[in-house]
Amino acid sequence: MADRIGRQPPTESFVLPYQKTDGAEAIACYGKSGREAMDWQKQGPSRSYVT
Repeated sequence: MADRIGRQPPTESFVLPYQKTDGAEAIACYGKSGREAMDWQKQGPSRSYVT
């Protein structure tokens, strides 16, 4: 993967309320493609990168 320049996490985040998520399954599926999700994509919405 190419070197990243600058800040990679989004500067703003907006998460709609939800009861169930398939996020872990989506990350696993993405991993099977040979790519790796970034830390901010793997983490749940409990921690925000909003600045």
